[in-house]
Amino acid sequence: MADTGFSKRLETACDGHPRIPAYGQGRQSWLKENIGVSHEAVSRWFSGASRPRPAKMKELARLLEVDEAWLSLGITPALDPADMRVRNTQGEGASNTFMGLAQLNGARVALPDDKDPRAAFVDFYAVFRGQQVPFHVSLATELAAATYNLVLPKEYDQCVTVGAVHSESMQVKYLRLPVPKIDTHKVRRGGYFELILIRQGDRFVTGQDEWPIITDFNDF
Repeated sequence: MADTGFSKRLETACDGHPRIPAYGQGRQSWLKENIGVSHEAVSRWFSGASRPRPAKMKELARLLEVDEAWLSLGITPALDPADMRVRNTQGEGASNTFMGLAQLNGARVALPDDKDPRAAFVDFYAVFRGQQVPFHVSLATELAAATYNLVLPKEYDQCVTVGAVHSESMQVKYLRLPVPKIDTHKVRRGGYFELILIRQGDRFVTGQDEWPIITDFNDF
């Protein structure tokens, strides 16, 4: 059976790499020359007919500058499949809570349908004063004391991206993540990007930039 998941992630990793030729313009030859395998092997990777052995997968991820766990298995780093299921449930809760707050503030909301080309990265749409706004909500993972990680879709510039920090049982802080600041601080991992946030009292910062806490839906 073809491993289409891996082949799609391989294409995505190549698409985002600054030095790899575009599709149909020598991409497979470039990869063959830089990874040290046969053209047949690379062709089988792209078709999903086979996948690299573990040592070669590690080398491939390093060459493509992506996370090995994502490239190989499609999972977020440091999370096994069981933890990922829990994380997905928590992320859905953060998104649903934010959607409920939008409704409480007078917005009409709707979920993307199966035919929506943005369904993979838009959690919901909210209509404020006649304007439709696509939202993506990313739940932060606490890496260490006062240090958080946010995973963002590669299409973050096509929606309003919101970070959610769940600090206490009944408390979630929602952060506005402006595109220019994401552009400055993002770390590419393959089919997604990461941001590292530091909590300083009631503030969340990356470097010298502060991520504003959302306090009013009129901003949208």
